[in-house]
Order: sequence, then structure tokens, then C-alpha cells
Amino acid sequence: MTNPGLAASDAVPGHPNPYPGPRSFRYGERIYGRDREIDQLSDVLIAERIVLFYSPSGAGKTSLLEAGLRPRLEKRDFEVLPTVRVGYVPPPSLNGAAVRNRYLLSTLLSLEEDRPSDQQLGISELLDIGLSDYLDRLDHNHRDPCILFDQFEELFTLDPTDQEQKVDFLHEVGIALRDRGRWALFSMREDFIAQLDPYLHLVPTRFSTRYRLDLLGASAAETAIRQPAEEAGVRFSAAAADRLIDDLRRVRVKRGASVTEELGPYVEPVQLQVVCRQLWSSVVV
Repeated sequence: MTNPGLAASDAVPGHPNPYPGPRSFRYGERIYGRDREIDQLSDVLIAERIVLFYSPSGAGKTSLLEAGLRPRLEKRDFEVLPTVRVGYVPPPSLNGAAVRNRYLLSTLLSLEEDRPSDQQLGISELLDIGLSDYLDRLDHNHRDPCILFDQFEELFTLDPTDQEQKVDFLHEVGIALRDRGRWALFSMREDFIAQLDPYLHLVPTRFSTRYRLDLLGASAAETAIRQPAEEAGVRFSAAAADRLIDDLRRVRVKRGASVTEELGPYVEPVQLQVVCRQLWSSVVV
């Protein structure tokens, strides 16, 4: 974009870049253009208790979880536990100890991450405890606990051969979620959903409640482009935003013997944030 249409007021030179670029939005940051999805997902999760949340790659699932869903659930008086990754890297303190289940240990290590150091369990305790028993030990301060599993496709990408480990882990998850006072959301790329089929019987509801996050439509993309700048006191013109959106959603389509470029219906959120961050850095100085 050689003429981005950004105009800074005299009051905001050097204002921090409001676009995160390639990284995900973090807790406490404002995510734009996703209010509808945050409302819908929180309502579905609260009502159904166990939800499979999926999308095409690059749709911004992690951003929506951390900057949108987590604060929304906290306002509804849920205790949202630290986000779980089943591919958590084991700590050096493991020191060669036998691990019964890598996915269970990764889950427990994730849940321990933000706990006060004097309340954390030792590695030997984590190696011996089940997920349900671990959750029983936590003090939820009379709030309903909710676990967010992010990038859950790692269950299938880290080691395609360890079916017994997967069965054992999802059995642990299923036991923990038999307690109807616990909520859980599992976020994963949509191209891995079919790999859950052999394990559905292990989890209450069999992941029957699902919510799909799509890429950004043109209207939502305009909000994601213009509002962060405007709240920082910088005008991003509508014409420039429209031009940027058209550039980002242009796709190659084969028509007969020829290939043409046409406007697709969606914009990839990560690509949008990268371009906007670059524009801000080049214009607002």
C-alpha cells in the first residue's frame, strides 16, 4: 500500500502500534471485528458446557480466546484457568523421570503456570495425579471453573503413532468433565476434526456442540483496520481501508482456460494485522 490513508493528529506521534502483527492478541488487549463471535461463543459454552471450537488456519482462534472469550467469561463469574497446550515442553526438572502420559503432564503443567509458586505441585506429584483429582485440589473461590484447550490439534501432530496415549489422556479428560460443575472448550484447526472420531466416546457429549470461526468478512475487516487507529487518535480513511481489504481478499480463480484475479469473501486476520502494523510503523512516527 503506497498510500495508506493514515492521518495522525499532532497529539499522538510515537503512539504504540495498536496492531499486533503476526502474534496473537493477548489478554487485556482489545480485539476488533469479532464482537458477534465472542458473544455467540460465550453463550454456547455457558449453555452447553463442553464445546469444540474450530476454524481454518489463520482465523485467529487464540486471539479470540485470550482477548475476547476469557475476559467475557470472567465477567460472567467463571474462573478461567490458564490456557492448556497438550504440547507443553517438559521442564528440565523432569530429569528423565518416567512420564505416564505426555498429554496429561502437558495439561497439568499448563494449569500450574500462573499459580503462586508456594501452591504449585512438585514434578513428582504431577506425574502421579489425574486431571480430575488435580482440579479437585484447586480453590475456585465459589466460581465455576473453565478450561480452555488451545491448539488441540497437537494431540494428533506431535506423535501420530501413540493411540494408547491419546485414549488414556482423553479418558482422563472425560472423567474430569463428568463433573457438571466444570466447563471446557477445545480449540483446533478444522482439518484435524475427523481425527477425533475414534475418541468421541471418551468425552461427555462426544463433542456434539461445535462452533466454527470463519475468516473476517469485509465489514468486520474494516472494523479491525479502522477502529484501533481511530482509538489511538489516528484517522484511517474508509477509502484506504476498502482498498486494503480488496487487496487482501483478492484470489486467483480459473475461468475456462484462463486464470483471473477476483475478490473473495474473506480476509485472513493474521495477514491483516501484519499489513496494518507495517503501515502504522511507516506512517505514524
